[in-house]
Amino acid sequence: DLHVEQPPDWLAAGAEVEVEMGEEGLRGSLYGGKVLQLRKGKALVQYAAFCVEAEEEGGGDGEAPLLTEWTSTRLLRPPPPPPPPGFPSQLPAGKLLSLLHDDGWWEVRLLESRPA
Repeated sequence: DLHVEQPPDWLAAGAEVEVEMGEEGLRGSLYGGKVLQLRKGKALVQYAAFCVEAEEEGGGDGEAPLLTEWTSTRLLRPPPPPPPPGFPSQLPAGKLLSLLHDDGWWEVRLLESRPA
């Protein structure tokens, strides 16, 4: 490939990212991680929520290391800023949102809002 896309300015080794997942059962969700290296349109990402399977590491009784893998930089985005105060009360019904579930962000639609 003669043309390798340059990563955006915010993307560098050490950057916190969200990775769009493509695996069955996770497709469309986003999981947090940290960029360890960049190379030719790919990033070596260490996930915050996934550990290496015991059989991949040869077993053992210690804590499993965090999963680290190469992924396309096109699947990465910076984490969003924290929501402003009173954010939930400002959301209209029908709004698309991201919901944190099992350490991953999933797209959902707000059906209705009730006062706390």
